[in-house]
Formats: sequence, structure tokens, C-alpha cells
Amino acid sequence: MAAPRPAEAGGVLAETAFTLPLMLLCLFGMVYFGMLLYTHILVQLAAAQGARVGASAYTDDPTGARGLTPTDRARGYAEVVIASGLDRRDLEAVEVTHETVAGEDAIRVTVAYRFRLLVPFMADWGASEAAQTGGLRVVHSGVYRVE
Repeated sequence: MAAPRPAEAGGVLAETAFTLPLMLLCLFGMVYFGMLLYTHILVQLAAAQGARVGASAYTDDPTGARGLTPTDRARGYAEVVIASGLDRRDLEAVEVTHETVAGEDAIRVTVAYRFRLLVPFMADWGASEAAQTGGLRVVHSGVYRVE
């Protein structure tokens, strides 16, 4: 293999210096998006499973004679699902309501979670809620019919 000519000697280094930051930016962006997607899925699961547990508890023990009311069971289960994979300190609210859906009793569980930004200085870049609070608010509701 021939030795590179002096005019081409620094070409590889210059190309690497240009492309490496872009590749790292793409890599960390994918990781960050994956973390946001994981949070989204877990909050959705917490709301759905909390509603399911609340609806089944309402059927089994509507007055809470065995210690916990269906509302407490639904809230507690949603909090356990969140704590299984996320920081519980960022859990904003778990609201449990009884409502009528299509003429039948149902339990709705709404879970609100604050997804913190990885890069703190991003909070200074705009006037949006995410920029002001340093995070994105992820909210999901789950509704199950009481049988």
C-alpha cells in the first residue's frame, strides 16, 4: 500500500472530527427517545392496571371491609407499577374516579408523571412548560368497567 501524500495526511482526522459529534448526537438522541418512550409506556400501563385492580376490588369488596377501599387499591397499584421502573419522586398525581360509561359503572385512573430532561441547560431554551419546569408531563388514563 502506498504511503499517503502530504496533502492528504490530515484528511481522515478532519473527517472524523466533523462526523463524530454528529454521530454521538444521533446516538444520545436515540437513547433519550427510548427513555421517553419507556416512561410513556410505563405510565400508560400504570393507569390501565390501576383501573383493572380498582374495578376488580370494587366487585370483590366495594365497601373496603377488608382494609382498603377500591380507590385505595387502584391508587396503590398504579404507584407500585410506577415505582417498579421509574423514580417515584417524579410522580405528580394518581387520580381515581368513579364514573358512568355507556350506562355502566366504571373506574378511571389517571396517572401524571414528570419526565425530567437529561440536559439541564435545555430548560433555558424556551418559554414552553417543559422548558420552565425542566421536564415533560406524561399523562394517561385507564378506564375499566365494574362488573
